[in-house]
Amino acid sequence: MSVLLAIDDLVKNYGGLRVTDHVTLDVLGGEIHALIGPNGAGKSTLIGQIMGEIKPDAGRISLEGHALDALSQAARVRRGLARTFQTPDTLGEYTAQENVAVALLARGAPARDAALYLDRAGLAARAQMRVADLSHGERKQLELAIALATHPRVLLLDEPMAGLGPTESAQMVEILRGLRGEVAMLLVEHDMKAVFALADRISVLVYGAIIASGDAASIQADPLVREAYLGVEEA
Repeated sequence: MSVLLAIDDLVKNYGGLRVTDHVTLDVLGGEIHALIGPNGAGKSTLIGQIMGEIKPDAGRISLEGHALDALSQAARVRRGLARTFQTPDTLGEYTAQENVAVALLARGAPARDAALYLDRAGLAARAQMRVADLSHGERKQLELAIALATHPRVLLLDEPMAGLGPTESAQMVEILRGLRGEVAMLLVEHDMKAVFALADRISVLVYGAIIASGDAASIQADPLVREAYLGVEEA
C-alpha cells in the first residue's frame, strides 16, 4: 500500500511547552492507523495541525505527495482530508439528511445522494429527524456521514467512541470496519477494545512524541507503552 498522508518531523510549541515533539508518521491507502496516548498527549493538537486549524512551528504535512502546509482548511478538504470531532459539530435545527446535503452541495454533488452517506453511517432510519432530537451516538454517526460526503481520501477521527455506551461503541466499530479499504483513517481513540479491533497499525503519543508504532500485538507487548499508557488504562 502506498502512503497517502505523511507527517514529517512536525513540531508545535505553545510558549515554553512543546505539544508536538518532532512527530513523524504516515497513513497508508486503505488502512486504519490508530493514534493513542494519555489525556494531554497532544493528539487533538496533531489532528488540528493536519487539518490546518493549527499552524505547526516546523515540519511538513503532505497528502499523496502534495504539500499541505500552505493550504487553508477548505483547500485541504478539497484535496481529500476530512475530520470528525470529539463533540459532534452539526446543525441542530436541521434534519440529518439536510446536514449531509449541505456537505454535498459544498462540493458540487447532488443533495439527493445524502441517503447513501446516511446509510453508510448506519443512520438511514433517522434521515428525516432533526439533529437536536438525535441521541449523542446518532450525532456521532451523522458527523461521520457528513465527513464521508466530502469524499475524503483520509478521514481523521477524533475520539469517535467518546461518550458512547457499549452498544453504541460496538455499532460504531462495525460501521468503521465496513469502511476499511474504502477510505484511509487516522483514528484517535481511548477505547482500547475498539482500537485493537480496528487498527492495522498503532502509534503511541506521549508528551507530544511518538514512543512506539506497530501492530496491536507489538504495542500491547511494548514495556514503554505499558508503563506510559496501557498500564494506566488497565489500573
